[in-house]
Amino acid sequence: MNRINPMYPLLLALSVVIVSFILNFLVKDEFIQINQSYFERLRIAKEYQILKSNHQSKAQIKERLEGILNDKKFKKENIKVEKIKGKWKIVLKSENLKILHDFLNRILKDRFSIEKMEVSDKTIKMEVRM
Repeated sequence: MNRINPMYPLLLALSVVIVSFILNFLVKDEFIQINQSYFERLRIAKEYQILKSNHQSKAQIKERLEGILNDKKFKKENIKVEKIKGKWKIVLKSENLKILHDFLNRILKDRFSIEKMEVSDKTIKMEVRM
């Protein structure tokens, strides 16, 4: 039988180690790129989710605004509502400051597109965009 030169298995092992290091380095760079793109997509998805949760249709805005206006606290007060294309002009007149304060808090806590607002001692005037 012929004997195998001991240099051949050593060269084979060395070449396997070198190839594995090169492949590991390439895969590591690819993994870093994939990881960065994943976190970028995750950030964009979170931004989209925030925008989606803040967006409301006209029907939702109308429903919530009518809910506030039809509340029994404010139903007794002098509320005038004008519906002009794409806007609602609301005027609330009251002698009771607590009613004005509650109305203003309810409107400001909700996410409405308020174009114009005037607050005085006994009135609140505002325009809400639909």
